[in-house]
Amino acid sequence: MKKLLCIWLVTAVVSLHAHPGIGIVKDSKGNLFYTDLSKILKISVDGKKTVAVPNVHSHEIYMDANDNLYGEHVWYTGEASNKWLFYYWTRRIDGKIVKLQNDTEGFEHTFSFVRDAKGNHYHNRKWTDGFEFYRVKPDSTIEMLGKGKFEDIRWMFCTEGGTLYFIDLDKIYQLKNGQFRLIASDLIEKTPLFSWLDKRHSVFGLWADDAENVYVAVYSGQKIKKIAANGTVSTIYQSKLNWSPTGGLFDKQGNLWVLETSLTNDVRVQKIEKSKIRKSEIPINLLVIFLILSLLFLGIFFLRARFKGKKQASKSY
Repeated sequence: MKKLLCIWLVTAVVSLHAHPGIGIVKDSKGNLFYTDLSKILKISVDGKKTVAVPNVHSHEIYMDANDNLYGEHVWYTGEASNKWLFYYWTRRIDGKIVKLQNDTEGFEHTFSFVRDAKGNHYHNRKWTDGFEFYRVKPDSTIEMLGKGKFEDIRWMFCTEGGTLYFIDLDKIYQLKNGQFRLIASDLIEKTPLFSWLDKRHSVFGLWADDAENVYVAVYSGQKIKKIAANGTVSTIYQSKLNWSPTGGLFDKQGNLWVLETSLTNDVRVQKIEKSKIRKSEIPINLLVIFLILSLLFLGIFFLRARFKGKKQASKSY
């Protein structure tokens, strides 16, 4: 009985936390919006928190150039009918929430929350021999960007200028001017609390700063990693206790806003001042070398002190 209870608890935890939301955006005035998978919350410039869009299950959200917010609502009808339904919605700048379509069965991929400054939205589609990436322009024109062989495309992000980044399990690729480039690999790290996560649910939200350094939330490792233009990978943020990052963004002042999910399924946003963001992390190999050299110097110091003590003792005799 106890064994069955433990299995049920583990299964419940995995189902609750395997797929948290990554949606966090800011409007032109500095107001912040984020998802907790049951609603969209707003943190105003003055710090006041309110519900912006109630009763929506959205993993991603998007803010256009006119401060209109877009999201989805996805839900399961139950075992009797065994159906998934969805619709897309928008919250206009005046606060009015508009449903963009009727309830639709299944999962649709004609709408994307991955967009550039011109309003183009980006998609990927799996074929038997690989993944195809394409851009849909505001006039509905479709432009093919490239095709390549990858394992399992997860989250994607696009810069304002149209450079696409995407996660393939534990790797991050860049797609620019029709060329794929691997910019980071072996990203997955696991802490004891999040060691149960599989590859598909270990690496989450992607974003970039003005210099197009790329940042990724390593959910299983409870940290945010930075991939610099020269390929250097470093840790700039580490979550505490049972919290872990799933998304983030930088504001106009360079402060980091981190979307975090806990093992108790709570969601919060942390603001990290620009001056407090960790610039780099000592690589593990350098740390090991430092420890070895420290022990070596301590050993030499101990032996010299012991030899000196014996020498003085022999003289006194």
